[in-house]
Amino acid sequence: MNHKAKIFGLSMMLLMLITLTQVSADAKVLNFEEQNKLVTLTYDSVTIKVNAGGMVPKFQYIEDNSDFEFNVMFKSLTEYLDFNEDGVFQYNETSIWKDDPSPPMPPQPNTLALSSIRWVFSGFDVDYKEGTDEVSAVHFNFTSDLIMEPFFSGFEIEIRAHMYLDNTVIDGYQVLGKTELKFDVAMNNYPFQRNDTNLAFRFDISPLKHTYQLNDTNGLACETKINTTSEELKVQNTEAIKQMYKISGEGVEGHFAYAKQARYNISNQYQYRTVNASYASQGDGTLQTYLSFEQFEDEIVYDPSIGTDDTVFKTGSLDLVFIGTGALMIVGLVLLRRRK
Repeated sequence: MNHKAKIFGLSMMLLMLITLTQVSADAKVLNFEEQNKLVTLTYDSVTIKVNAGGMVPKFQYIEDNSDFEFNVMFKSLTEYLDFNEDGVFQYNETSIWKDDPSPPMPPQPNTLALSSIRWVFSGFDVDYKEGTDEVSAVHFNFTSDLIMEPFFSGFEIEIRAHMYLDNTVIDGYQVLGKTELKFDVAMNNYPFQRNDTNLAFRFDISPLKHTYQLNDTNGLACETKINTTSEELKVQNTEAIKQMYKISGEGVEGHFAYAKQARYNISNQYQYRTVNASYASQGDGTLQTYLSFEQFEDEIVYDPSIGTDDTVFKTGSLDLVFIGTGALMIVGLVLLRRRK
């Protein structure tokens, strides 16, 4: 065999090895399981856990290669009176009858702790790519079954979770494939006590380490090491439908994202209305986020999500290409020198 044939043969072998390795790396699958109301979804180095069997519904996001991790917890719903008319929740606005010398009796609670809800898991609904047995998306729900607080016994809430393997746009809200979990929150029959109040949904964002940096949707740093409760800061919405808190640590940037609009069912017709956010912290590294909704008579549906971008997958593939190309160059140079 002459030197040119050797070079060509070895080059082809290396290319086949690289191709096979890349195919193996790309042939990943989305794994999902549920045990005792704990759903675990895994794809490559990303693990997302949704737990509705504990004290509060909790979403846990883990990037295994870097040990990056953060939690998002559903804490409470609070009816509040927007005294300063800024369109967002502040802690000192929870006394909804303080402007009325004679509140109705007996007094009723205006905060529902989501830990008082018992949830039912729906099972998995799986989508497949057309004509194949390859999973393209997984969906599942957690639906309120029993609310321990009697005043809220008629209230209904459902968490509808979705994970897609391809980038997907839903009502203008872009969901990243493989690395992002979208969860719709559907609510109806909330027992508002006044007709001029709003409803605040509290989510707590808890990074694994206090050294992580949190930024709001405008890129401004969020203070989480000082107690700012009762001084909740309004977040200005950007032009995009999808608003994003960024959580940065371990060389990875994750996010808790939310839509700046909610879909209201009004007499069987859907309308979109603005959602505003405010936040504070107790100084423990956790960010208390309050998403504020106008009153609703029928159903309201809302779209938050958690995730990272797909750079957690790209690095390995690029390294593989560079290594393979470098290997081919080295082999080629060695054989050329031998030929000389």
